[in-house]
Amino acid sequence: MLGVSPLVTGIRTELSKSFAESGVRLDEIPIYANLKQAIEHLSH
Repeated sequence: MLGVSPLVTGIRTELSKSFAESGVRLDEIPIYANLKQAIEHLSH
């Protein structure tokens, strides 16, 4: 999709550890603790 930028909210600790252990990299995807933080960031 053109003009779409992915973001991730609310990753659980277990999933984050699993990503790190398996070499999954999310360096280019913004990650927020919760939806409220993501919306606040996007509204600025």
